Amino acid sequence: MNHKERMVYAWKLYKKHKAGKTMSTKLKKLVFETLTYFPKKQISYVNNNVWFISNTIFPKGRMIQLNNKIKQIIILSEDITNLPKEEAKYIITHEISHATLNHKKSTKKTEKEAIDYANKILDEKNPL
Repeated sequence: MNHKERMVYAWKLYKKHKAGKTMSTKLKKLVFETLTYFPKKQISYVNNNVWFISNTIFPKGRMIQLNNKIKQIIILSEDITNLPKEEAKYIITHEISHATLNHKKSTKKTEKEAIDYANKILDEKNPL
């Protein structure tokens, strides 16, 4: 599946994503653009298992899972829309990585895994 096809697929899924309605249009656009960097299988996983909400409590972003029966929640600060676009996309990619790697809590190991996976996704999107 090429990038354009992934974008169309992600957009169709994203339009159904009800939790995204709590975010500003600018933040929704950043999440959508970032989500298209992921493979189709992970886009589908995120659509079915992750809720995105915005807040002013956390400085940048957090991924939480309350228990195994509740969807994962990615909480993003509206403030990241004021950061350089690539930095904001890195934060979103990092949090989506926690979700797709099915991390239950933040530890040094899960942070390293999320950092490594986010870097891999972004490196594939922007090769040297």
